[in-house]
Amino acid sequence: MQTTDQTMRWVWRGGAAAVILLGWIFILIFNNFHVTPPVVFVGLGYLAAVATIYNLFHTGVAVVTDEDEDNADTTWGRPMGRIADLEREKKTLVKAIKEADFDLQMGKLSKKDADEMIRVYRLRAIEVIKELDVANDQGAARSAGVREQIEREVRARLEVEGKGKKKAAQEAAKQKGKKGQQAQKAQAKKADEPKKAEKAEKVEKAEQAEKKVEKTDEKKSEPVEDETTDDGDVESDVAVEAGVETKKQITEANA
Repeated sequence: MQTTDQTMRWVWRGGAAAVILLGWIFILIFNNFHVTPPVVFVGLGYLAAVATIYNLFHTGVAVVTDEDEDNADTTWGRPMGRIADLEREKKTLVKAIKEADFDLQMGKLSKKDADEMIRVYRLRAIEVIKELDVANDQGAARSAGVREQIEREVRARLEVEGKGKKKAAQEAAKQKGKKGQQAQKAQAKKADEPKKAEKAEKVEKAEQAEKKVEKTDEKKSEPVEDETTDDGDVESDVAVEAGVETKKQITEANA
């Protein structure tokens, strides 16, 4: 059976190669055997098309073929490693048990020989199945360990990102608070400007009034003729009143 399948496989491969060669010959005949770059590109495209069709057909055959048959072509997508070896051995043992039973029914083996062979094959098959279970459990444990490690890394990364976002939010709040304080200070300073201007104006007026008092005192200290005595007394009274008023303004300004 295996030889027949190998023969058919080579027949299919030879047929695909023949189709490719016939296509290339047709392309050369159509172009009068002038090998130009366009002819080469057409030939390569034809090769790619035939290879694609062959691979699709091969994939379809692999899908519909019974996977329990040991002679099935399972080269593509076949698992590798110890589990693959155990699976292959299990299939071989099952096939050997079926063949021993078939030979018993056909009379090629005696019942004693067939029972002995089947017993040996079954014992080995049980051991293989147990080893497969252990290997699958170990694979599942490794997968679980990898999954847990990935989850830990994801949690750690999320925690780091959360801390970064929290720190950024704190910095933003701090900057916002500083801006608010600066704005309050600016508003307070702006509100104090009219008061300062008013106070400066009062001080300036008080200084001007003080200067006037000083000038009046200077005039009062100068000698004055008799006819101007009455006027001097009046000016003296005015100067005294102005001095009193000036002192009041200075006191208020300083307050």
